[in-house]
Amino acid sequence: SRLEWCTLSYGSGISRTNSYPYDYYRGLLNVISSAPYISHCTFRNSQTSGVWIADITSSTTTGQPQLSRCELQSNANYGLYLQNATVALDGCRFTHNTLQGINHINSPAVDARNSWWGTPQGPRHATNPNGTGDAVGDYVLFDPWLTALATAPTLAAIGPRAIAVGDTLILVLSATDLDGDSLAFSMSGAPLGSVLVDSVFRWAPHCGPGRGPPGHLRCCRSRGQR
Repeated sequence: SRLEWCTLSYGSGISRTNSYPYDYYRGLLNVISSAPYISHCTFRNSQTSGVWIADITSSTTTGQPQLSRCELQSNANYGLYLQNATVALDGCRFTHNTLQGINHINSPAVDARNSWWGTPQGPRHATNPNGTGDAVGDYVLFDPWLTALATAPTLAAIGPRAIAVGDTLILVLSATDLDGDSLAFSMSGAPLGSVLVDSVFRWAPHCGPGRGPPGHLRCCRSRGQR
């Protein structure tokens, strides 16, 4: 199963303690003995945790859940709570979670390296005394961490082009993104008769009304930064 481009906020788990599983830690999204792919989602402002993953019946589970490019922020307990479970993380952000960004107290350690913890100094943990970001539990690999938020993609220089009237100008656009997010191109102020399909711009200049430069070409990454 897949969950992509969603925002879950202001919900809460059942605040009941001394029960199994520990419902107090349940979050906006609860994953129990399953392995969904969760991408580009935001989990914020929960009264408990953002995402709660439990593998109570591990013998029935194939693979492991995946969180890619997700944001877990401003949750009252934990950003991510793991109970007898593990998860594959890729480029996630843990910020302003009250107790910890990730709570995981069992081996094997979960790999949360190359995550953003809210500050360049990384997460707060005994092994990172200078950390000022979200706290992190034991059995969490966090070094190295991201020291800055993602930057906008870089559009490759196009350079000058010269063609004769009546010929078609063809530009094949390219861009790079350090985070590996998918990229899309757009254009504003397009001249008459021009088209942009995926990364290919085509325009046959002509004399008369509507002639002019090919507007502004933009590249947008999957998080919306240009």
